[in-house]
Amino acid sequence: MRLPAFLFVLALLAGGCYSAPDPPPASPIPEENAERPFPEDHSTTTAQAVPDLRDVPSPPDSLDALEQDLAAAATQHDGQIGVAVVGLEGPLAGEAVRLNDDLSFRSASVIKVLVLYALLREVDAGTISLDERLGGGTVRSLSGAMISDSDNVATNLLVDRLGFERINAAAQDLGLKETRLERHMLDFDAQAAGRENYTSARDTAALLAEIWHGRTLSPESRELALSTLELQTRRAKIPAALPAGTRVANKTGELPGVEHDAAIVLVPDRSFVLVTLTSGDPDSGVEAIHAATDLTYRTMTSSP
Repeated sequence: MRLPAFLFVLALLAGGCYSAPDPPPASPIPEENAERPFPEDHSTTTAQAVPDLRDVPSPPDSLDALEQDLAAAATQHDGQIGVAVVGLEGPLAGEAVRLNDDLSFRSASVIKVLVLYALLREVDAGTISLDERLGGGTVRSLSGAMISDSDNVATNLLVDRLGFERINAAAQDLGLKETRLERHMLDFDAQAAGRENYTSARDTAALLAEIWHGRTLSPESRELALSTLELQTRRAKIPAALPAGTRVANKTGELPGVEHDAAIVLVPDRSFVLVTLTSGDPDSGVEAIHAATDLTYRTMTSSP
């Protein structure tokens, strides 16, 4: 389902560059790594308030076409798919295109974006310090490893430091209806007992948009979240389907039968959120993510 355009209240967020985090502790079960430079500063980015989704004019014809193209592409996927697209700036700011976006999926490592957000809320509240020593590293280095390398040991240390209640409260405060953390990473006993982590494309897109807008984070925490996400080393999904050199702040997720990617695609005056969650055949899932990325990028960056 496609949502229409909105009137935004623009608010410039001050920010600054962050130095690279402390080296992350070694994890016995890291995800695939790749060389990535430290990202550019986001301090000049304009943030916009989250829109009201009611009683607004119809969106551009280009988004009607994108909705139809995404639906057609989804028929080629051997499994379920949920897609959410949200314009962040430029002529399509506040516009959204959605396909099965409220469908609940096992979140895999995409849930780590929520852990990062909940952590930075506590940092802003003064209850946790980024320099706090934890498990042989610091909170800062563990949060970097959790996102860039999808380090499960680092994630579990941070989950224990925060507690499930505070992490899920962060999701509830944002109105994320399908997102919940019920178990640690790699907790197969919890899985066998029926406890799982879940999210939807709509929820994950709303979370990424909230990080971009920065309404509930300090400017410093917003900058750190964006910079950390841009250090993601898993580049075979959304980043692989974008033009070379396109900046992306993203988090992937993989489980048997699950392929996800959730990204803020950073294009001057055309930045947007794209979340594609899939279940079923993994190769088909990656192909579906590539197709959705190509279609979305061309629409979101070609509007006058």
